[in-house]
Amino acid sequence: MFTKIILKLIVVLFLLLPFFGYSQDVRQFQNPSDTYRPWIFWDWVNDMVTRKGITSDLEQFKKFGLSGTLIMLVGSETKDRQMWSDHHMPNPIISQTPEFFKTWQFAAEESARLGLTISTQLGPGWCHSGGPWVKPDQAVQHIAYSEIQVQGTGKPIVLLMDNQPAGKAKAWHSTLSDTDEPKWIQLDLGAVQEITEIRLHPFDNQGKKSFGFPKQFKIEVANRSDFSGKRSYYSQSGGQPDPGNQVVSLKQKKVKARYIRLTTQKNYSISRGGKKQYLLSLDEIEVIAGGRNVAPQATVTTSGSIEDFGYTAAALNDGFSMTTMYSATPGQYELLRPGYDYYTSDITTVAFPDKKEVSPS
Repeated sequence: MFTKIILKLIVVLFLLLPFFGYSQDVRQFQNPSDTYRPWIFWDWVNDMVTRKGITSDLEQFKKFGLSGTLIMLVGSETKDRQMWSDHHMPNPIISQTPEFFKTWQFAAEESARLGLTISTQLGPGWCHSGGPWVKPDQAVQHIAYSEIQVQGTGKPIVLLMDNQPAGKAKAWHSTLSDTDEPKWIQLDLGAVQEITEIRLHPFDNQGKKSFGFPKQFKIEVANRSDFSGKRSYYSQSGGQPDPGNQVVSLKQKKVKARYIRLTTQKNYSISRGGKKQYLLSLDEIEVIAGGRNVAPQATVTTSGSIEDFGYTAAALNDGFSMTTMYSATPGQYELLRPGYDYYTSDITTVAFPDKKEVSPS
């Protein structure tokens, strides 16, 4: 009898366990951090924007638990769209005018007051949607170069946009192997160069950052193709830290060489059908000599390359990478992807709340 009672209690407790778990989860939702709170698309339609409306909207967003807004500029700069109507609002604020930017600053200040993050496109039609005011000769362009210094509440930073052309493919991907054997990439620069830095750009494979990046590798340089008289440029005694989506910068004092070879000592691995396979993959290699990237002029050879599915060895030195940011000097960042492979992607301005001040980023 006693045994039956114990068994019944065990069964009851087992059935109640899921409910204990749910009650714990529910309590976590009572006061979630802003990290888990949603944002909202905040449409600014044509010129129908007022400071009173901005304050009212933001206060309601805060009241209902949102943590940020993404301003979508909807309508036309030329009043030739149906969305533009005679609304008879006093003092309309025309998009992209000085008053518009003052109003955006006001929205950022109000967001900071309420502890909200605010983000915006850089102009209707120039991000995503297009529009009749974007002329054919302005369409499908790539940003070549721009520089801006931003002074916020903290230390000043410098944002640079590099001069990247469109890429030839999404990345380079080695052939797969069942064993962790060395894989290599070799660049022939065509002539001896005075090398000061080699940059390795990890491949972001649909959210899998640093996909195929070697766990351990070495780089050797030489003046002859057979690598006789080779010299070590970079080597590791331990494993390579995961770079994520950041450029790996390998700097040395000036080294004169024509040939560069990266050889893996421990490869990245994936599992397919319960079987481990090894590979090497990179988005881009840069070789800095004389203050410029000389890799695009190089001839690339590899230990084995997949030349399909958007992969090719030519991607290694096509001058285009998907890496987001590179910092050569503290406080100075180079934006490495202002455009995408086929069209200009979104560039946005974000203001984060910092007490009662607006911190641009």
